[in-house]
Amino acid sequence: MKKIVIICLCILPSLLMGKDKWDLKQCIAYGLEHNAKVHVAALDIENRKSDLTMSREALLPDLYGYTDVRSDYGRSIDGKTNQFSNTHNYSSRGNISTSVVLFEGWSRHHEIAYHRYNVLQGNEEKRVAESRTVSSIIKSYYQVLLASEMKIMAQKQKNIGYKLHRDMQQYVKVGRESKVKEQKLYAQYLSDKSKYVKAASDEQMARHQLSQVLSLDSPIELEPNTSHLLPLFTLDSLVSPSLNLADLSSCSHQIAKDEKYLKMVRGKRFPTLTLGVYYATNYYYSNKEGVVNDPWRDQLNNNQNQQIYLKLSIPIYDRGRRRRNVKKARIQLSMDKVLYDEKERVVRQVIDDTWGLLHSAKERYNVSKALYDHSMLELERVQKELKVGLVNPQDVALVKQQYSSSWYDMLQAKYEVDIQRLLLKYYQIGDWSFIKK
Repeated sequence: MKKIVIICLCILPSLLMGKDKWDLKQCIAYGLEHNAKVHVAALDIENRKSDLTMSREALLPDLYGYTDVRSDYGRSIDGKTNQFSNTHNYSSRGNISTSVVLFEGWSRHHEIAYHRYNVLQGNEEKRVAESRTVSSIIKSYYQVLLASEMKIMAQKQKNIGYKLHRDMQQYVKVGRESKVKEQKLYAQYLSDKSKYVKAASDEQMARHQLSQVLSLDSPIELEPNTSHLLPLFTLDSLVSPSLNLADLSSCSHQIAKDEKYLKMVRGKRFPTLTLGVYYATNYYYSNKEGVVNDPWRDQLNNNQNQQIYLKLSIPIYDRGRRRRNVKKARIQLSMDKVLYDEKERVVRQVIDDTWGLLHSAKERYNVSKALYDHSMLELERVQKELKVGLVNPQDVALVKQQYSSSWYDMLQAKYEVDIQRLLLKYYQIGDWSFIKK
């Protein structure tokens, strides 16, 4: 029974740690769900939809109602009899009116189209926020993986330094080697230990940075192997950025908005034709002597006022305000077209730079991989030769340095290749759906 309990206690922590390990897809899903900028962009879409609804409702007729009740008390004096009398007057009136704009240069219809494109632009701006969030998560994620691998290498270097120093201590005890060599190896071991402490600190810092990007309160454990996330694909057909890119699509919707706004302000220069209907009535009562008060029902029927009218409003002179608004709208449209062309040029330049970084990273990986394989064999050789006194500690330190630096360059180039391939795939299809599935 005790053996079973001990085995369970040994297995349970590893199972719990395995559940806490996140891969890149999980990080992206959590980051998008809890990112503040993405939430703000989603709320902004709802706000734009409300503006669209209001612009559509503006086509419906207006309906207004009005009513009031008055009650007056007072005293008056009769000039003939010189007698005071109390008077009480009561009155009530009400009206209802409605109107609808029949023609206003189609500015309201263009306003609806303007807000429709505004909603579409809001969707693209949300995609921009999501894309930037995913990019930050990917870079932070790979930075954690790189820092973790650096920590592992520093641990290996420290273990090698410890073993060499321990073996040299034994040789010094039996008189095979001098104390000077033992002290030099001990200094190398302390240096390796210091590098390990720094690597552990860098890993912890990278984990905290990833936690901040994900809006987490504490660091998480990551899956060490991510090669399965992105299968091999052909990028030779990539000659231009996808039109589905959120940045470009947002700019194109802005241009469409500017075009509708220009038509909208142009429509303001046309006459406005309005059809209206008006109905009103009132009732009056007074206890003053000599005043005949008709029944309230008869008064409401007799005092009716009904109107049906057509109103034509013609803009004759407005100090040039409409003309200036048209000019400003035309200038804004031209500016946004220039900005779109510049945005597209920048995206193309980024794609070219990404291609260059990818090829450079591949070359660096191949070179550093060859150097790493050679350094690993050299390290094994000098460790053996150190035991028989054929090399000195300085030679060992040099080979260890070459071994660790080549391994770091190889790993950094490998992750650089992965990141640039992800970015090129994003520019090819226009979103991160390929990695979120």
